[in-house]
Amino acid sequence: MLLLFVKSYLSLFITVGVGSIFLFIVGIWLIIKLFNMPRHISHSQMMSKSVLTSKSQITSTDIRAIAGGDELSTQLDLVRAYIEVGKTQLAKKMLDHILHRGNDIQQREAKELMGLLKL
Repeated sequence: MLLLFVKSYLSLFITVGVGSIFLFIVGIWLIIKLFNMPRHISHSQMMSKSVLTSKSQITSTDIRAIAGGDELSTQLDLVRAYIEVGKTQLAKKMLDHILHRGNDIQQREAKELMGLLKL
């Protein structure tokens, strides 16, 4: 009975087995091709890499480009980052700017952050 079953479905087993092996080999080939692909660095990536390595400061043009319409909120986020990395002078300058030009909520947040700097 088992022999009859194997004989009748042998071609099906062979087809499925060969197909599986083919798909496995194609998958491995694609993975190897993907990892061996040369990495091309675009001009913008190269520029951002040089900006990260240089000691340039973020300008108001940069902040406008990042913030869209809400520059002062973005500056508050940047101040928090400056505080975390220990750049307190830059943080104080930006907080002064926010205290003069921000709305009530932004000014309140700036005062709280200024209090953190005095600790």
